[in-house]
Amino acid sequence: LGVAVRRVDDCRRALERTDATWQYLRQARTDAEDSVRRVHSAEHIARVKKASKFYRMGRTRLAVDTYAKRGSHQTMLRAQSLWLDAVDHASIQNELAVALSRPPGHHASRHVADGFCLYNFAAGAAAYALDVLDKDWVALLDFDVHHGNGIAAYA
Repeated sequence: LGVAVRRVDDCRRALERTDATWQYLRQARTDAEDSVRRVHSAEHIARVKKASKFYRMGRTRLAVDTYAKRGSHQTMLRAQSLWLDAVDHASIQNELAVALSRPPGHHASRHVADGFCLYNFAAGAAAYALDVLDKDWVALLDFDVHHGNGIAAYA
């Protein structure tokens, strides 16, 4: 957790030195879970919710490198909300928008958590733009050291 918090804090400090608008999100949007449902199976969401209620040595393993602990589902809904807010901002203001979330939320696929990601925020935001905002297309640029999982599974 310490490294993740430092990364977000470093990004926040960098943003404060610009004229960019930024915000912390303390509560999930009411439509965040709908966005998650668009791109994840009911079984996967149920596994994350169940793991978010129980402790097993502090956390429950959902994949080789991916764990959930008490409150993880709600935390992930807040992160998905950040991505939805970014889509709304970019669509309404016609400006660049970035969602800084930890985990980044691009490795999970429809049925499984992966790469520290319980849900795929990028896929959820793209589906929101296409299905709810009725956009004709979206572009997702996934810069990572490996290819082929997560967001690529939705292409």
